[in-house]
Amino acid sequence: MSSNEEDAFKVAKSLDADYVLVIFGGYSHYSGDDINKFLWMVRIAGGVYPHIKESNYFGNGKYRIDNQATKTMLNCLMYKLSYYRFDEVKTSH
Repeated sequence: MSSNEEDAFKVAKSLDADYVLVIFGGYSHYSGDDINKFLWMVRIAGGVYPHIKESNYFGNGKYRIDNQATKTMLNCLMYKLSYYRFDEVKTSH
């Protein structure tokens, strides 16, 4: 989930995964979603894949998922799955 799409696909394929479930709070502001827990995924993945470094996901010393997010964060599979077509969501608010 912390790799770019191409690398993440290779990992998923090696694990024989057909599906990925991502819990995303979005407009509901659910704070227990996967993007909020994502740094733990990065930390765990870094123990197996040394090229994954927690510091690459911090913008200005903080964990960012907004317009100040790092290039690594913006290109990782978790971010892309969480925010895929999010700008197309319509609400009544």
